Amino acid sequence: MQWPKLTPLQSRLAACIGTSLLLLIVYSTLSPGQFAYAAELDATLQRDHNHPRIDLGLAGDVDWGDEIEREQEKVLQEEALKGLYEPEFGVGALGRELIGRAAEDITPLKNNVPVSLNLQPGQTVYYVFENSEIFGPSGNSGSGILGSLPPKFGSLQRRNVAKRSLDLDDLDRLEESPADQTGSQFPVLDKRQNATKTANVYITANTCLQPSMNGSSSSAAPQLALYLSSVNQKPGPGASDTLPPIAFNEGYATTTQEASGNGNLYIGVSAPNITGATGEWNFQISTSIDNNFFRAVNEATGAFLVDTDSTSTLIVSDNLTDSDALANNSGLRQQWESTPPPFKMFIVPANTSGLDGVRNSFCGLSNLAANSAGISVNNSIITRNQGNVPKQQFMVEGLSLGTQYWAFMSYSAANGSANVVSGAVNGGGIVWQPFSFKTKSDGNCKIIHDLPFCSNVAYAVPSGASSSLQDLVSFYDDNAKNLYQNFSYSLQQVACNTTSSAMYSLSRNCTDCDSDYRTWLCAVTIPRCADFQMAPPESPFLLPRNIGQNYPNGTSPDLSKVNLQENNMTSPWFATSRYPPIDHVIKPGPYRELLPCIELCYELVKSCPASMQFSCPSQDALRARSYGSLDDPSAQSLLACNRLGVDQPQRAGATRLEYQTKVMMMTVALVVIMSLML
Repeated sequence: MQWPKLTPLQSRLAACIGTSLLLLIVYSTLSPGQFAYAAELDATLQRDHNHPRIDLGLAGDVDWGDEIEREQEKVLQEEALKGLYEPEFGVGALGRELIGRAAEDITPLKNNVPVSLNLQPGQTVYYVFENSEIFGPSGNSGSGILGSLPPKFGSLQRRNVAKRSLDLDDLDRLEESPADQTGSQFPVLDKRQNATKTANVYITANTCLQPSMNGSSSSAAPQLALYLSSVNQKPGPGASDTLPPIAFNEGYATTTQEASGNGNLYIGVSAPNITGATGEWNFQISTSIDNNFFRAVNEATGAFLVDTDSTSTLIVSDNLTDSDALANNSGLRQQWESTPPPFKMFIVPANTSGLDGVRNSFCGLSNLAANSAGISVNNSIITRNQGNVPKQQFMVEGLSLGTQYWAFMSYSAANGSANVVSGAVNGGGIVWQPFSFKTKSDGNCKIIHDLPFCSNVAYAVPSGASSSLQDLVSFYDDNAKNLYQNFSYSLQQVACNTTSSAMYSLSRNCTDCDSDYRTWLCAVTIPRCADFQMAPPESPFLLPRNIGQNYPNGTSPDLSKVNLQENNMTSPWFATSRYPPIDHVIKPGPYRELLPCIELCYELVKSCPASMQFSCPSQDALRARSYGSLDDPSAQSLLACNRLGVDQPQRAGATRLEYQTKVMMMTVALVVIMSLML
């Protein structure tokens, strides 16, 4: 069959459409939907080849309606299993003579109920988790909006696994279990043992206080140790029928043991026998049949540093939900905005005595943070930046100038309250791995945020000696708003609400122009401030400003420390601020500015009518003194430029990819349109 002959116009159109479709296919294969966050797997849902025929359903899937039928089945099973074997639990066979009341110095533990105790060096204390608790009712998992958190935060509300007895009809269908190849500490279940009721027991503990070592030693006190047994009621160092000890790791111990039969679980907590130390240990321990009561997540925290000044820092969490969830649930945004912030942030000076040894302990970090005098954390739910999706903001105040700190994000309890919740699954608190930050040293930068007009501004700005926070917000925000007013009058002269054929652009509109102008205006009139003396001279995206003025305390800058000469004081780039009223009204003295991103200027030119005559610097020297770039190779892991709405390098990289993708798609669209017009 012969293909029809195409005209030149039809040939060009077919080629453009084919190219466009190919680019769309490539773009779709690289979309973010092809990636996923790594989430912590639920320990209660691990595959176990010792239970090949048991269906582990979720608690919400269990039918609790016919209690009479369930009781009858339970009686029939117990009758059928009588005399088959003596049940085993943990290590060794548990004789009937050992099942019963524990010794008086053994403390009974309840499901999801923490117990706290002081411990002297060389002392061991004992606990028992009785069979009635092991196969008792589950704890309270909590409920509410926290279930919509993305996987990157981990599962904060674990659903309980239902414990089901094996049906009697399944006994004849069971096959012999193969030899255990997993290194389990427990015996392999045979045909008869598979009929035994089993349950996972989660044992967790936190060190809340620890002794301080005497003398010149800066090392932390040794860690506590956890011992388990199903035979010996007092497991501990040197005790028989005891599993190997589980050492606390930075104040946190965790283990999951499988319980079967009618026995109890015995636990010992032992302190090392040390000398040359002052004080004692204080710890909390809890057992649960649902999940870990205390948790320490060996992953990076779900929050990042936005900026610091000399006495405060601004930290923001990752998005608490995503755009798709907001689109599918119209009330979800309002729910988050009215919900108390779910996370806590522990801020601890890096040189704090006693920090080593409790970095994974919720109560240990809580005690250290409480003793850090003057530090306060104000929490709020915000929606600015990164898609205007709800996230939590931590405004930390009361810090010291030029000091290094650790920030530990934590989740306080399963129901979102501020303290440990007894009886709740995960009620003991969750701790993520920390990140460090250092406050600024010069004292002439101050963080401002939540501005009425420039709502995306949330960073340190040049500040004077007598400038209050409210004065700074009013000065910067009001100036930007006043400058915007004249632009809005000009935009009103543009035919915005008209037919597509009469519009100034087929890809942008007046709303885009207004938004991009506001973003650009706020970025160039509200400079992002960094230390003048401490900034590394090899960072070209941090430009010295106002070097001819003294610091607010009256001292003059040392230009030699930043590779500047006296003749630089007359340079318009260095001698004044980008926005001159800053030098006359705020009088911040010398500082460095993180330059605005040149991409903001490009977006402004593309979005607004050509009649407004916006343009960006084309000469390299002029552009380098006026703007930074998202592609600056010298930035490495730092922000290369100030792009409002992007607060960390990872976000800047994502925004760069979004920008490049947007340019590619617009180019394809323009090629198609031009082909149709030819």
